[in-house]
Amino acid sequence: MTDQLTRDNAFANMLGEDYALLKFSYPHHDEFQATVADQVHQHFISSNIDTIKVLEGGAGSGVTTSFLLAADPRITVVAVDSAKAMLDQAETLLSDEKQRVKLIERDLLEYIRQQPDKSFDAFVAVWVLHNLQPEYREELFPEIRRVLKPNGIFVSGDKYTVADLTEHQKQLGMQLDRFRQFPTKNKAIIDAWVDHNLEDEDIRIGEKEQLGILNDLGFQDVQTVYRQDMEAIIRGVV
Repeated sequence: MTDQLTRDNAFANMLGEDYALLKFSYPHHDEFQATVADQVHQHFISSNIDTIKVLEGGAGSGVTTSFLLAADPRITVVAVDSAKAMLDQAETLLSDEKQRVKLIERDLLEYIRQQPDKSFDAFVAVWVLHNLQPEYREELFPEIRRVLKPNGIFVSGDKYTVADLTEHQKQLGMQLDRFRQFPTKNKAIIDAWVDHNLEDEDIRIGEKEQLGILNDLGFQDVQTVYRQDMEAIIRGVV
């Protein structure tokens, strides 16, 4: 399978067009990103390892990477994304951190399958896994588990559906309303985000489902550490 991280590379261009829209539509955006990064930092805070090697699934525009790098000076990131437009933005944003970041234009599953067992200290993804087809996720999660070292950590911040579908629909409606209220003359970007969120409904991943997958794969300390509206942060340790 290829190009599963962004269902349409042209759409990826549009998504990266206006970072201000993200900050407006997700008032908890920075807190969310910082909490993901802090999960990695706190997990290794007492460790004496010199380098924390992070595999980031879906580099996007480099925002998550920047939060990771700021969280702990020992962190280095291999960030994988199939969309060149996103990686170009990430390269610009992270231009001062070239010694600590490697950007890879590749399908994530294809890349991770070629990595040795126990080769990363952490896997991190933010707003990525919900974009993947269920069949793709089924193949991906065991590979993530395989490449994590003992005591390695999985951290995903994403749109994880709550079990109560009435509550989920309420959260979705609120999210779409925030997109529509963003002050811009570029209606196309608003329409694209709304359409994207509605398309997500066909392949959504639930919080309970993600927790179950990690438990079934033998992760320990599996838990949801953050929830705000549609977003949750889930972690597990090898």
